[in-house]
Parts: sequence; C-alpha cells; structure tokens
Amino acid sequence: MKGRMMLKWIILGILVTVCVAAYYTYRDTKATSASPVDANAIDITDVKNDMPPFKREYRAKIDERCSILITMRSWSFGGRMKDGELDQPGGKWVLFDPDNIAEKILDPILVPKIQRYVDQIYAIDKEFIGNKPASFVDETGTVWERKPE
Repeated sequence: MKGRMMLKWIILGILVTVCVAAYYTYRDTKATSASPVDANAIDITDVKNDMPPFKREYRAKIDERCSILITMRSWSFGGRMKDGELDQPGGKWVLFDPDNIAEKILDPILVPKIQRYVDQIYAIDKEFIGNKPASFVDETGTVWERKPE
C-alpha cells in the first residue's frame, strides 16, 4: 500500500513539472514572437533632477585591519541616504547600514570604533547640509548652481 501511494505522488510530481515547463515554454514563445514596437512611436524626454544629490564620500582608517567608506547623498523627499562599506586588506569588504552597524559587522571590538567614526561623519555631513550648499558638480563635470531666492 505504501509503495502505491509513493508511486502516485511521484507520477503527480512529474505531471506538475511537465505542465509548468509547458506553460513557461508557451509564455516565452509568445513573448518573443510579438513584433517590435516602432522606435519613432516612443517619446523620450530628458528630465533634469529637481534636487541635486550633494553626494559626499567620507573615508576613515579605523585601524590596521580595516577602513570605512560612508556615502551620503540627498534624496527626493529631503532626507539623506547613507551607505557604508568596510574595506579590509586583500580586497575583502562588507556593505553595511551606518545606522545599524552591528547588523552586518559582528566583531564586538570593531563596532564601537566604527560607531565613533560614523557619529563624527554624521556631524560633519549635518553641518555641510546645514550650510545649504549652493552648487555641485555632476558626473559629466557640469557645475550646477542654486538660484538666489
């Protein structure tokens, strides 16, 4: 009895696999057989960023074992995005959230050291943004300046 039940489950599994494979094959064939859209039917508009990113990278050597890179940039809702990277000798690195350092970096001696640097970087960046920067240079080298109010 057990052997028959096992055989039924195996056959059911095979049938489901065949049906799923047939569905995806049909879907992919249908998607590739559609004719391409005429490129002239698509309007393209270059949109200037309303708010410059004021992106800054802060680097600090923690000790002989590692250094950190904290990237700060403005985003459209007025806040600052923060990304962290811990670099180690030999090309090893770990990406981490500067607000939650211990989530990715597990060394209990390293976390407080990094936290001190991150706190200082936040203070420097807060001062930078608080002074309302009036210009920035984009990736192409163009200088953008804020109009006087």
